[in-house]
Amino acid sequence: MIKNHNIAPDAGILPSKILGLSIGVYDYFYVAPVDSQYYAWLQDVVPSDRLFTTLALAHVEMTADRGDTAIVFPGQYVQSTTALTWSKDQCHIIGAGPIHAIEHPVELTNGDGDATPTTGNWLFTANECHIQNMCFRHRGSALNLVNVSISGDDNVFEDVHFHNMANTATAGAAGAKGLVLDGCSNTVFRRCTFGGTEIERTASAADMTIGAGTCDDLRFYDCVWIADLDATADASHAFIELVAAADLGKFAYFENASFINCGAAMDQLPDAITGSATMAGIMYFNGVAVVGILDLVDNEEKVYVRRIGLDTTEGKFSTQAIVTDVT
Repeated sequence: MIKNHNIAPDAGILPSKILGLSIGVYDYFYVAPVDSQYYAWLQDVVPSDRLFTTLALAHVEMTADRGDTAIVFPGQYVQSTTALTWSKDQCHIIGAGPIHAIEHPVELTNGDGDATPTTGNWLFTANECHIQNMCFRHRGSALNLVNVSISGDDNVFEDVHFHNMANTATAGAAGAKGLVLDGCSNTVFRRCTFGGTEIERTASAADMTIGAGTCDDLRFYDCVWIADLDATADASHAFIELVAAADLGKFAYFENASFINCGAAMDQLPDAITGSATMAGIMYFNGVAVVGILDLVDNEEKVYVRRIGLDTTEGKFSTQAIVTDVT
């Protein structure tokens, strides 16, 4: 049973230690599928103007720059014709229920099954937001191959799954992107998962792409990149793709990063990251595990690594430096 004091429908004081922001007045907004038990319960305990059936509707009513927070209850929320643009600064999203690092019960998607939506999933342009405990699942078509794009600054993502293409018809399409970072500085990811395992990846798809817009001070803590790569043809798939003019500003920091190929082609996949010798800034890895892939990066210039475990066979990890220019 949901208790009134646990969901706090009225405005109040938001503890800074919860969201890492300055203490201030805010409102709670609640999102639940209209046919769910959560919606029925919430109708009895929250004001009608604070209860919504989609995150997009809640976003319209939220006020920027005061810490408004959307509490999203388990269910699938479909944006099949228009991508959700999150544009209001200091407006946060917290997925209700147990914390998951992958396959969250709170799912924002742009299709159902193998639908072919005409839109991407999520465009994140806001600044100073906290997003936690959600899954963004991409079921796009050739009309739109990008799942989530982030261009806002100073945002924190925790326990979020950026699920790459989950449409079997286009899972291997060249240009499919699970997450695009372009012009988002001071962005933090904690315990996030990038990619997916239930559909084989092929072609030149990427689980995460870093673009030409300046992304200074990207930080990743305890994050996992994962894919199912089964054939030689899958070798062009990138866990992280850096475009030729990628701009990291000064640096991108990775702590305890894991790159996992759970498919069968463990001795045929050259690199987890497609690097760029001309990119601005450096990448620093403080502890990294690479499983089922021959090398961490295809161009080791501007990449620094402390403590790497790399192996393509079962058993104990071998520890070694980055292999030189594996292509």
